[in-house]
Amino acid sequence: MSDIAVTSPPTVASGRSLRRFLLRLLWFVTTVAPVFWLVPQLDAPTLGHRLGHPVVQLLLLAALLNLAGQVVQAGCWSVLLRPRHRVPFTRLLRYEFAAQSTAFVDVPRGGTDPLRSRLLGRQDVPPGVTRALIILRRIVRAAAIGLLAIAAPLLMAGLPGWVTAFIWSSTVATVALVGLLVWLAHRDGGRPVPRGLRRLADGLFCLRDTRTLRLVLVLALVGVLIDTAAAVVILNALHVHVSVGVATLVLFFVDVSVSLPVTPAHLGTFEAGAFFSLQLAHVPLEAGAAFALVFHAQQNLPQLIAGLPLRFAAGQPKREDHGSIVELDARPGRRPEAGRGVRGDAG
Repeated sequence: MSDIAVTSPPTVASGRSLRRFLLRLLWFVTTVAPVFWLVPQLDAPTLGHRLGHPVVQLLLLAALLNLAGQVVQAGCWSVLLRPRHRVPFTRLLRYEFAAQSTAFVDVPRGGTDPLRSRLLGRQDVPPGVTRALIILRRIVRAAAIGLLAIAAPLLMAGLPGWVTAFIWSSTVATVALVGLLVWLAHRDGGRPVPRGLRRLADGLFCLRDTRTLRLVLVLALVGVLIDTAAAVVILNALHVHVSVGVATLVLFFVDVSVSLPVTPAHLGTFEAGAFFSLQLAHVPLEAGAAFALVFHAQQNLPQLIAGLPLRFAAGQPKREDHGSIVELDARPGRRPEAGRGVRGDAG
């Protein structure tokens, strides 16, 4: 009996790891496969010309838009945490850059963000709450992107009918999911939480206040508008002149293609989403490929450069302003004082 108790958990864990790996592999192949047959048709000299003659001033503007987006993201975290955890905005901004920079150096772990969880743990935010808020922010962002993308069929001609149907159905689903989360946040404490949403329950406290909910929705929409503006700027920097509807379509399909983390920094899946969406808009192959590469760089390089020093600095335990001592990475045998540690709720 004892042998079974010892060997069973590793077996179950191995089975889950294998299923997650196979799911990610299937998602990667499904996402990237549609553009495989387009790549051999690319003309290398034309692609090189597109990448070699951009409007540099517009690329710099796109980089600044990226940094502005990080400020908005930090503001969103401040609003989400405020009902229970007062964390200084400047600290949240540092945490945002540090956490975003891990995309290039950490292999995705099921969509979680271990560094952000550890950093917020220094502010006594339980890891379960951090994970729940990460998922909540992604759902709200997806809903905001969908609401913006439903204008794409109205601003573009010649979109296949299935694209319009997919945008509308996805948007309705994500908006309905946001509504369900708001309902769960206001539910009577005696009502059971649906099994699929239990992991979000601890982080829904931020949705109980109407003002907080409005601010979260507004900041999510502002962040999406910044990314849309960046897409428009990069398209123009590469001498591709299209309507704003194309930029919203790009953002929608990129968000879909990276919804399941499978590679560091979404390498491959990000480009596939951007490239595929521009083919739907009848943008030349070389222009679409150049945009996909540059847009991905714009979405990652600025915070990588700004965030890596903060990331490595964040790896060391430190005493925060509120006086709690962080024992993460501490010497063996040391344990945090009762009520002041960062182990918290394991979620």
